[in-house]
Amino acid sequence: MSKLSILVSSFDEVKDILLIWHKQHSALDLPYKIYYGLNYPDKDFIKTQSSEFSKRTLYSESYEWCYSLKKWILQIDSEYILLLLDDHIIRKFESKHIEILLTNLKKKNINFSQLTYASNSLSNLLRNDYFLYGELPKGKYSINLQPSIWKKELLLKLLKNIESAWDFEIKSSSKFNTNNSEIKAIFFLSKEITFFEQYIERGKYYPNRFNKAIKKNLHQFLKREKVTIRRRFISHLGFIYKVIKEFFKAIKKLKIIKIQQIYF
Repeated sequence: MSKLSILVSSFDEVKDILLIWHKQHSALDLPYKIYYGLNYPDKDFIKTQSSEFSKRTLYSESYEWCYSLKKWILQIDSEYILLLLDDHIIRKFESKHIEILLTNLKKKNINFSQLTYASNSLSNLLRNDYFLYGELPKGKYSINLQPSIWKKELLLKLLKNIESAWDFEIKSSSKFNTNNSEIKAIFFLSKEITFFEQYIERGKYYPNRFNKAIKKNLHQFLKREKVTIRRRFISHLGFIYKVIKEFFKAIKKLKIIKIQQIYF
């Protein structure tokens, strides 16, 4: 069994977005296996893709979100899973920092670590050889589908009796908020582990986010409408509120560690 694998969760109707993710990260040299989750095999689509992409793709043979995610996870032989959505684009990914995190997750029996808390506004204060971590603050959406490392066993447990991604976040957070919860969660922030802001919303895309995150030669693969200007404005206000709220929640709990200090 490997220590960590990366699962990029997608959906047949948005294969174009998943394909962009694959092409965007094709030159990324990581010591972890990357898998792609789709619903059903599509022979015509597979014919047009590289053998590398085809080998990495897992199928659930279902359109149900919860069942699909469980089916993909059960095909992955690793202790921990970095779960990403298909528009979570990696900006930086330093494996040395990931290895430090994995070592301490195991040592402290922590089974969930969020990698983007306060949208990395806190990590901007750091030098490259430091990272931040702290106990994850409790809240309605504390446990969510932002880039996070999960203990595979916990993730499978939380997927029982779930109807949708939103249902998963609400019920998992509710379990986390109870006393003596089995969910042991932290946030872990590093300038060397960062992601671009998500660029897809309900099948449409934010042009500024897309242009910042995706290489120009890949723009041709996206055939989608833009999010309306009104929605972009509302989303920007929500983003600012989220960053400020999470910043002040996290500041009460965070600790700053130099990279050479291996143990939390």
